Amino acid sequence: MYKKILSSIRICSLIAVILTAVLVFLTCCGYFSVVLGTNLFAAVSVAGLFILICIIAAAVYAVSSVMSSVMAKKIIKPIEDIDLSAEKHGDIYDELTPLINRIERQNREISKQMDSVKRQKNRLFVVGESMNEGLVVFDNDGNILFINSGAEKIFGVTDEVIGGNFFQISRNVEIFDAIEQARMGEKTSVSEKIGQKLYHIYLSPAMEKNRVNSVIMLIIDISEIEKSEKIRREFTANVSHELKTPLTTILGYSQIINTGIAKPEDITEFTNRIEKETTRLITLVDDIMNLSRLDEGSGTGEFTGLHLLDIAQDVTERLSHRAKGRNISISCTGEDTVIDGDLSQITELVYNLTDNAVKYNRDGGTVTLSVGDKCISVSDTGIGIPEKYQDRIYERFFRVDKSHSKKIGGTGLGLSIVKHIAQCHNASISLESREGEGTTFTVSFPK
Repeated sequence: MYKKILSSIRICSLIAVILTAVLVFLTCCGYFSVVLGTNLFAAVSVAGLFILICIIAAAVYAVSSVMSSVMAKKIIKPIEDIDLSAEKHGDIYDELTPLINRIERQNREISKQMDSVKRQKNRLFVVGESMNEGLVVFDNDGNILFINSGAEKIFGVTDEVIGGNFFQISRNVEIFDAIEQARMGEKTSVSEKIGQKLYHIYLSPAMEKNRVNSVIMLIIDISEIEKSEKIRREFTANVSHELKTPLTTILGYSQIINTGIAKPEDITEFTNRIEKETTRLITLVDDIMNLSRLDEGSGTGEFTGLHLLDIAQDVTERLSHRAKGRNISISCTGEDTVIDGDLSQITELVYNLTDNAVKYNRDGGTVTLSVGDKCISVSDTGIGIPEKYQDRIYERFFRVDKSHSKKIGGTGLGLSIVKHIAQCHNASISLESREGEGTTFTVSFPK
């Protein structure tokens, strides 16, 4: 093909030479006609001959221009039609074949590298999006390379921040300082409150050839952990106090009796107090152990179909003697309903609610257990719960009236146990209470 184009150029050149020769020949003829005075071109004036020469030159120029344009297009078209992605390239210049082959090899190598980069990027995206924690990757200049959906939710931003710096997602100076430390090559961490939650943020530099290539920031929500730790500390402090109080009383009265300081007529009263505090201590230890088993998830046995009305009637009968001692009327009404649950735990749930209804009732009051469709309600006419305390009654060792609780021997764990048992059975608890009028707890089980 290349040789064909060269042949065409030679032909065009030959034509141009012939036309030029003709032009020169005509010019010479005109010259001799004027100078020698011959009659060869007597009919043609010099001006006419000049015009004729210009016309012929213009024609030569036009023909040369057209042929040059056509040949240029023919030369360029095979190059323009080269498709590097095609397996075959058709007719191309032999001289360009090595260059085309080299470009193809480079394209294949670039394509492989691009595919590798895409796979790595997709892998990072999949891993990042599958994490519940927040993940942000910064380059060595502190610009955001990647942010997963977890981090977007934490900071309240979108992936439009990619390419920006940290201050486009947060104004927290402490976190920014930690990022700067990581950019200097130091692993660091910081705990900060973002919104309403507490997070622990780990920052680690990614090294390449002894220099920081990027910084990885991992954000973990520790709100529940911190809350659990706070509950644990409070629980430990409360347990220590609750255990120490009856033990101190028992030790004090025992020493008085053993040393002979107590009068004979007081010994009976002292022993009764020792017995009362011992019973309170045993109840407290039992409640703590039960609550611990519920926390560990080991207190739940096999779930079976339970007749809720039978359980309510059994609890009513067990507490009737205590209620009678305070002239409290206790009754059980409703229709039987079957729920799935652990017998011992559901019995304890109903017992704790009913026992509280008796303890915190007024003399001559009433306690009513009502069983309906997958639910049970325990109502009393007691002292009620002030509205400001109703959100805290399930906290461990929380008491609305500490003096009254101490008088009746409450441990402050009964409702905590009730809440745990309800959660284990996917049940919900609702409360209706008015101070001085009474309280109603309703436990609804899944239908």
